[in-house]
Amino acid sequence: MANAQQSGDLDPTFGTNGVVQTPIGNGSFIVDEVRNVTIQPNGKIIAMGSTRNGTKKHVAYVRYNPDGSLDQSFGNGGKQIFVPTSLYGNFATAAATLSDGKIISCGYVFDSDNTICQPLLIRMNDDGTLDTSFGNNGIVLADFPYSTLPEKMVLQKDGKMLLVGYYHDNMMTLRYNPDGSIDKTYGIDGVCEIVIEGSANSSFAKAIALQEDNKAVIVGMYGTHPDWKWAIARINENGSLDNSFGENGLKTMSIGSGHDFATAVQIQEDGKIVVAGHSWVASIPTLQYDLIVLRLNQDGELDNTFGESGIFKKNVIDGGATYVDGIVLSPEGNIYVAFNAVKNSISDLGLLSVDKNGKLNTSFGGNGYTVTDLSEAADEASAIVMQADGKIVLGASSFSATTGTPFVLLRYLTDVPSSVLPMVDEEKSFVVYPNPVKDVLNIEYEGEFGVRIFDLSGRLVLSTKNTRTIDVKALTAGSYVIELTTEAGVLTERFVKL
Repeated sequence: MANAQQSGDLDPTFGTNGVVQTPIGNGSFIVDEVRNVTIQPNGKIIAMGSTRNGTKKHVAYVRYNPDGSLDQSFGNGGKQIFVPTSLYGNFATAAATLSDGKIISCGYVFDSDNTICQPLLIRMNDDGTLDTSFGNNGIVLADFPYSTLPEKMVLQKDGKMLLVGYYHDNMMTLRYNPDGSIDKTYGIDGVCEIVIEGSANSSFAKAIALQEDNKAVIVGMYGTHPDWKWAIARINENGSLDNSFGENGLKTMSIGSGHDFATAVQIQEDGKIVVAGHSWVASIPTLQYDLIVLRLNQDGELDNTFGESGIFKKNVIDGGATYVDGIVLSPEGNIYVAFNAVKNSISDLGLLSVDKNGKLNTSFGGNGYTVTDLSEAADEASAIVMQADGKIVLGASSFSATTGTPFVLLRYLTDVPSSVLPMVDEEKSFVVYPNPVKDVLNIEYEGEFGVRIFDLSGRLVLSTKNTRTIDVKALTAGSYVIELTTEAGVLTERFVKL
């Protein structure tokens, strides 16, 4: 029977009609918050954030099977809660799966009056238990002289963890060694702090993307209320600013006339940099923000072949505000943007697609975007990730006046070509070895084929034809999907790069 579902529709094979809601806390009214989502090499999905217990918030994780059901092999029936400190707030903000199957997560802890805010690392075994060989029984708490809040994390090729957020009211990156110790060779004592236009300004980094050369691009905002501008920086592997980017490693810009916030970044296969965020339009009669996607060349200048002079702009709710939470890139170059559409204190979440030329991708959702209304008041997207098959998972919150806010996941169909290619006979499978691999990956398959390799965000990182040995030394350590396009259809396997 033909599948009538279209690109932009919720995936009916996931949860209940494409949606999964998971209460973590106890009681009749819960306060759970999804901060991020990651997909493991086996297709399982981990959502992370916090759950409130009384007056305090604890670190929370939930692992789902690919169909949206709870993974009973993880934690307590698929859920895991940790209480790293007795402080008011304990949050997980990012996670990644290591080559040995263990899970590394970052976050932060803070007290109720904000006099303490410090980064947190947690390493778990695959079953969700703490890895006692890491830090202090699986937990690392730093003690910096200033408040330090990490928003996101990426893994370098050498296994070091690069966190991004703010430090001492300035945007920063912070690097840890694989064992959880702070890497003192990075920046100044492990921290790259970026002070923009003097100490009178504050700056905050919201997202990070790692280039193939291990340079990091971070995005956020700087200024003083109410005048905020976009801030984009590129940082060398040693923690210094990259002077070949922007002006001495930094690019600042105003999109509108104030209140401009950059919140997401990804790197294309050709090295161009895609940044997304939102820009203030008006406050009367209602607060209005435009969704913004722009593309930079590798030197930090706007790519004038994209959108209008390098910029795509859209407000999906007439007379309201469209706030950007995150972006992912598809193999064919489409950009998918997770957003929240707000008007008259009502918030709905959504997903928008921009093509590689910076135009609205109208094949998605019928008009280039889709809006999902789950509750009567507040639905807010907080994370986005693309599966190897091109489907997109959003992490979100959905408020109910009677039951509170559980963890929420939604999965959407897309028009990524590999998701509609024919399946092949299992007997026509192929073998890749060694796996895990350090330098050269070998392919065993009879017949001609094309090869594409994707990371777990769905980004195409390598493509070639009819070669049975592939040099993967330049790939970042982690898990990948290798796809063979053959006369019979498409075959996929996963491999781990050491």
